[in-house]
Amino acid sequence: MKNKKPHSDKPDMQSRAPRLAAWILDRLFSEPENQSSSGDFHEVFTEIEAKRGSFAARSWYWLQTLLSVVSFVRGNILWRCIMFQSYLKLMFRNFKKQKAYSFINVFGLTVGLACFILILIWVQHQRCYDTFHHHFDEIYRVNKIWRKGEIAHYATTPAPLADALKDKYPDIVMSTRIINFTRALFKIEEKVFRVSNGLIADTSFTRIFTFPFLAGDPNTALSSPNSIVLTESLSERLFGSEEPMGKTITVAGQPDIMVQGVIKDVPANSHLQFEFLLPYMAMDEIVRSDWHNSMFYTYLLLNETTDFRVVGEKISDYMRTPIPESTSSLYLQPLKKIHLHSSDLRLAMPNAGNMLYVVIFTFIAIFILAIAVINFVNLTTARSGNRAKEVGLRKVVGAKKAHLIGQFLGESLLITIFAFVFAVMLVYLFLPALSNMTGEELTMNLSEHPSLFFIVFGITLVTGILSGIYPAFILSSLETVKVIREKNTIGGKKSGFRKGLVVFQFCITITLIICTVIIRKQLHYLHNRELGFDKEYLISIATSQAIRNQYESFKSEILQNPSIVDVTGARSQPTWGHDITTEDVSWPGKDPEEHLLMRGVGIDYGYIETFGMEIVAGRNFSKTYATDTSNYIINEKAVHAMRLDAPVGTRFTLWEETGTIIGVVKDFHFKSLHNPIEPLLMRLYEPRWLSVLFIRINPEHIPDTIQFIDNKWRKFSPNVPFEYNFVDQLLENQYTTDQRINRIIQYFTILSILIACLGVFGLASYMAEKRTKEIGIRKVLGSSVSGIVLLISKEFTILVGISSMIAWPIGYFVMHKLLQNYAYRTHLNIWIFMLSGLAALIITFMTVSTQSIKAATANPINSLKYE
Repeated sequence: MKNKKPHSDKPDMQSRAPRLAAWILDRLFSEPENQSSSGDFHEVFTEIEAKRGSFAARSWYWLQTLLSVVSFVRGNILWRCIMFQSYLKLMFRNFKKQKAYSFINVFGLTVGLACFILILIWVQHQRCYDTFHHHFDEIYRVNKIWRKGEIAHYATTPAPLADALKDKYPDIVMSTRIINFTRALFKIEEKVFRVSNGLIADTSFTRIFTFPFLAGDPNTALSSPNSIVLTESLSERLFGSEEPMGKTITVAGQPDIMVQGVIKDVPANSHLQFEFLLPYMAMDEIVRSDWHNSMFYTYLLLNETTDFRVVGEKISDYMRTPIPESTSSLYLQPLKKIHLHSSDLRLAMPNAGNMLYVVIFTFIAIFILAIAVINFVNLTTARSGNRAKEVGLRKVVGAKKAHLIGQFLGESLLITIFAFVFAVMLVYLFLPALSNMTGEELTMNLSEHPSLFFIVFGITLVTGILSGIYPAFILSSLETVKVIREKNTIGGKKSGFRKGLVVFQFCITITLIICTVIIRKQLHYLHNRELGFDKEYLISIATSQAIRNQYESFKSEILQNPSIVDVTGARSQPTWGHDITTEDVSWPGKDPEEHLLMRGVGIDYGYIETFGMEIVAGRNFSKTYATDTSNYIINEKAVHAMRLDAPVGTRFTLWEETGTIIGVVKDFHFKSLHNPIEPLLMRLYEPRWLSVLFIRINPEHIPDTIQFIDNKWRKFSPNVPFEYNFVDQLLENQYTTDQRINRIIQYFTILSILIACLGVFGLASYMAEKRTKEIGIRKVLGSSVSGIVLLISKEFTILVGISSMIAWPIGYFVMHKLLQNYAYRTHLNIWIFMLSGLAALIITFMTVSTQSIKAATANPINSLKYE
């Protein structure tokens, strides 16, 4: 009896296994009308579970199931391949029959997808800044809010703050501080190298941030005051293939700086860009202990479990501990947000990004893709009515509804997939050009950003489905007799949905035109605004130690050339803005509770004359007055902030050095026009502190004059190469990012207009074709060509007008928000908005008229014989 149970179960399972497989596969692959009633899955599964036998019986059951599945799938896949081949032939046949519409569809969608991918690559690059650090989620920068008269956010803090916060709050694991070292001369034996991008940093800097060491110990590389860490590329530049470790470099006249480490080149997506690191402990002790000099960037590494908002609240009022009268407060900014969220911070790291630009370009990407998708859907649905008779004939010969749905959806998906493949090719082709325009190292690395591929491919599939749904489900539902016997009107000229899509298209296009014109107008305003000094024909030269040691002799020999008007020196370039930032200033009558943050510039005699600045009160520095070495000149903004009625003659103290205000200079822009003019003081520096030389020359014989300066430079400083810049070009470089953004917007605006014109051209062609008989009758009755052109163009003109009314307020809002990034900005004139609408109207009319004229000039006899 025991042997009969498996024997009796085996045939039972054999009979049920194919039923289960057939039930699953019928519903996965078969059409609804052809599905067999192989039994309810629940019943079959219940029977099998109720009669489960031995292991051998169950194994036999699953083997039978597997064999049934393989057998069914083999036949089903063969059938699907045959159907796919049929659909593919039909699709190419339709392509060949309607070349113009097919080209517009594929080309427009390809360009739209390519633009979308390119912009998304740039956006992804901007959003991944500093994420390569191992502890990027726990690293924060300490920023300061200045509250006095106005609220201003600063990225810099005093030098002692890092150690003070680390000692006081246990949630802080490590702290570090850095300061830019933007100009250095490296001397190795007899060779001199000018390096302009370095940092002075704590020993903890290399432990908080992940900059991999190729040689040296990150824990001790900056522990000695005479140490230096080089990047790999700078090491190769200085030493070639030689081993750099232990080599000595002379930096800024200080010998025996020893190479203690070599790191990999800093990634492009780091907000900290440098070629070398110098130790913080080598700085003057007075600077390191000064709570009133906010020139350092402070970073904290917090515990993983610590909420940075809690720590931020704890340290908020800490500045009152070392400076009881301080009104400044502190807050923490996450490392991963520094690059894109520092545009409103003063003294932020150079080349910071802007989250507003990322948002704008994200919307531009979406809008360009939307224009392309709208074109594709519009033309696909508009032309679908022409295939109604094809649908009817297919139904007559036995085609099922499911077959027709699969055919239309399959064709649409194939077209979009082809467009996706072509778009990826275009991206690889034009990505280097976009990298050049943005100044960023952009790559399409799918292994690093797989989400980008899936997003774009998913959008492609959705586009194909959306454009294929209408013909798939509407046309497949038509009654066969009506389709064959009656004139089809599906996809005709009257479609509110299609008009709405066209309006949406032109809203986007007009908005982009508005943005392009206003950004260009703002850049023109920045380039032509009066800065308060004469920037033309002014040369800037970074000095060397030899030049500073012989400053007066070099200056006197330079002035012997009649083409040289003036020569002076300063501690900083005009684009650096200043070399002093402090609250430690006082004057008679100052409120003890008042705190004024002042900028300062160290200059030489003749600085104000050389720059063409204007003294509005008092006098300039003069060698006639020996006491001028301790006196000050301030700007109008400082006079207003200090509330002085008669500033000239007022005693003024900077730190503990007291002098007299001898003059007031008219406000001038010592930073870019993104920032407002701030209170500024000027004081005389000794030649050994003058890092920059300024020479004003006559516009005639500029090459000869520069050659003369070069010869004199070689005489006084033969070991340091002569390098110069024109000040107007340095000022222009402050707006490089703005110029790049404007250029990118211009290109993508042109592409959006091109895509929109393709769509309008296709719809105009289709409308002219649908109204062929009407046009022929109108011509017979006496209508002129111009009248017919206006008749066809009228509908698009109305749509452009509606689009303009919607786009204008959107464009105003976007550009008003963007211009808030500039302290000084252009006006949003109404003519810009009117011009954008007129431009869209002209472009549309020119696009539509090409087809309208063709239809209007056709022979009416042929038109009346149409169909």
